[in-house]
Amino acid sequence: MHRSLGHQLHQPHVPVREDFVLCFPEIKAFGCCHEVFGTQKVLKGILEETMGLKDVKREDIQVNVLGINHFTWFDYASYKGIDLFPIYRKYTEEHKEDGYKEADKNWANSTFECAHIVKFDLFRKYGLIAAAGDRHLVEFMPGVGDSYLKDPKTVKRWKFGLTTVDWRKKDLQERLAKSARLAAGEEEIELKPTGEEGIQLIKALCGLTRKISNVNIPNTGHQIANLPGSAVVETNAVFERDAIRPLYAGELPEQIKELVDPHVANHERILKAAILCDLIWWWKHSWRIRR
Repeated sequence: MHRSLGHQLHQPHVPVREDFVLCFPEIKAFGCCHEVFGTQKVLKGILEETMGLKDVKREDIQVNVLGINHFTWFDYASYKGIDLFPIYRKYTEEHKEDGYKEADKNWANSTFECAHIVKFDLFRKYGLIAAAGDRHLVEFMPGVGDSYLKDPKTVKRWKFGLTTVDWRKKDLQERLAKSARLAAGEEEIELKPTGEEGIQLIKALCGLTRKISNVNIPNTGHQIANLPGSAVVETNAVFERDAIRPLYAGELPEQIKELVDPHVANHERILKAAILCDLIWWWKHSWRIRR
């Protein structure tokens, strides 16, 4: 058991990752998420559009990551010596209404796409680049100011899609059917790149390479200096043979920390309620989140 590796790709990362640490400490586990990659792709696209560059690689957009899963932020972004913050700042001012449109994607026709104007708005308010899809970012701010989720009309104005229950049901049925076909030998598994880095991270942990990527692990190294050591945070880390070494990310600005703190506390409450099998306990102790 002590040699087991838990590589978590699903959601929610944080309570499950904390559950591993507390209940099964012998299991080596970490959570990884592609939301940071998506924001790197937005920076790549803006850089190509505004500076006439071609074939910029997402991996060459260097960023400092700090926050919690799906509520991550960049306080540094660079491409081959170019500071991307002034470029991003100018772009967000010029496109505060229409946002950034990715090639072959339309937020109005998709559950998952967005025009990125929520993250543009957050940048103007807080000065850091919010590094997740808009539909995830708004989940952490249901009662902050003029909420992005106030009503369907507001959601449409901010140009992001919502994941519907009908879509989830349909997707589950399609995945179950695909699993049955694979198990019966009626369909072959197609091996192709997904854009995720899971295989690269596992290779690094086996000592075959070395990789720096964003990861969700406990803040025991105080990689985010002003969040609790018990919190599961998302920062960059070095992956190498049998080791994940978090990189120091610095402190969250106080205004952003005030947004993050209630969710860090709620992660602890959700975990405790799950361990105690006591949903009522969570409800009584989560009044700050509900308010």
